[in-house]
Amino acid sequence: MGLSPCLYKREEAAYLFSEALGWGLVPPTIVREGPLGEGSLQLFVEAEFEQHWFTMREDPAHRERLQKICVFDFVANNADRKSGHCLLGPDNLIYAIDNGLTFHTELKLRTVIWDYAGETIPKGMVEDLKTFVKEGLRSPLADILAPDEQQALLVRAQALADYARFPEDQSGHRYPGRSCSPRRVTSPGIAFSITRTGPLRLTKFCTGECSPALPDASASSLAHGAHPRYAPDSDRLIPRRSPCRGTCSAM
Repeated sequence: MGLSPCLYKREEAAYLFSEALGWGLVPPTIVREGPLGEGSLQLFVEAEFEQHWFTMREDPAHRERLQKICVFDFVANNADRKSGHCLLGPDNLIYAIDNGLTFHTELKLRTVIWDYAGETIPKGMVEDLKTFVKEGLRSPLADILAPDEQQALLVRAQALADYARFPEDQSGHRYPGRSCSPRRVTSPGIAFSITRTGPLRLTKFCTGECSPALPDASASSLAHGAHPRYAPDSDRLIPRRSPCRGTCSAM
């Protein structure tokens, strides 16, 4: 199977999303016509290429930046965060590159960054997510993503802001040994799909057999049996994939 012809647009969308958060994680990225057709053009980072996630993760000077990449990857639904995709620039800031596998409506998070799992997300980052959701997607980011991808992005941002903790890997493979190849999350923290667009309404607590948030004339409906929720007996976001039977209660 060949690569999707729209991956270059997702590289630009990742840059625009990072800018919308005000985090500056992704080098400036634009779309241009080239010798082989239209594609993305990204500012080259004169990086210290011997540095990567595994060499920088324990440096306190880089903690906040790496935590932002962790949050960014979850909300953008990054399916390809490898260690070498974190570059240390000449300004001593870490930049996140290779962001083409992002913004899918199904949760596909695949990453090496699990060091912060379960920790409280710094308040400033949570507020940035809430602001992003409140303001909604604007052009040109909104022009790139399909309506269901836009809604899924907002749902992930709102869910993580409500949870206010870094997501956990339920697969039992938090660290991929000494390899730089990341593990896919087999039991991601949030499971959902989108049925139609509109303002967000999220179910918060669940007894195990969940019902979706009820739609109204202006609200969105999340797919029955697959929406963000919390387990009432845990402080972790965990997925519930069983069919809903109307036993959910909202916060």
